[in-house]
Amino acid sequence: MKPSKSSRSRKSAERAPYADPSPEWKELRKAIIRSAAIVLRNFTPKTRNAESDMTLLKQLLDKLVWAYTEAPGKYRGNPLWSIGAVRSYKKWRSRCWKRSSAETGRLVPDDDRLVQEYVAPREHVVYTLVNLANPTERMVGSVLRKLALAVIVTRKENKKLPRHSNDPANKFENDPWVRYMKVKIRIVNHRQLSRQVLFARPGLLAKG
Repeated sequence: MKPSKSSRSRKSAERAPYADPSPEWKELRKAIIRSAAIVLRNFTPKTRNAESDMTLLKQLLDKLVWAYTEAPGKYRGNPLWSIGAVRSYKKWRSRCWKRSSAETGRLVPDDDRLVQEYVAPREHVVYTLVNLANPTERMVGSVLRKLALAVIVTRKENKKLPRHSNDPANKFENDPWVRYMKVKIRIVNHRQLSRQVLFARPGLLAKG
């Protein structure tokens, strides 16, 4: 059964400028996983007792988590967009992620500008990696695939998100989307739209 014209129209209105990234991004992510595993194995528990070395370890992992997340592309390569971000893009196009009025030509209201926000706080992803026992590439990859996710949201939505906890040990593994659920920010997964399926996360389902 073909979707109705109105249904197709709604789904079209909810699309972001997502484009499948080139195949190289998967190989890049594999290299990042290998690098993170090597870094973790080379910082032995004895070494980690030194505060300066622990700081360096966290800084290295933070950069690797950032690189892993942005490997497919920060905006066009990211399939996860909030409904608000999609609507802002529809209104402003690529101007909504530019930083200055000189770049945009017309000043985009601050609330409509787009940012990439992590699902689980990045410091929590780093905390989880640091606390892996005898880390392997498989273990590191599992953590990154589950927790190193980012969503394109508007600045207005980003202000609504609960701030990161001072305790990085918060159990985001149980539900990485907990911050988004609290403020009911709805998400669309554009990789699934090709199969006419919207991002089916309880409490976040964006109905088309």
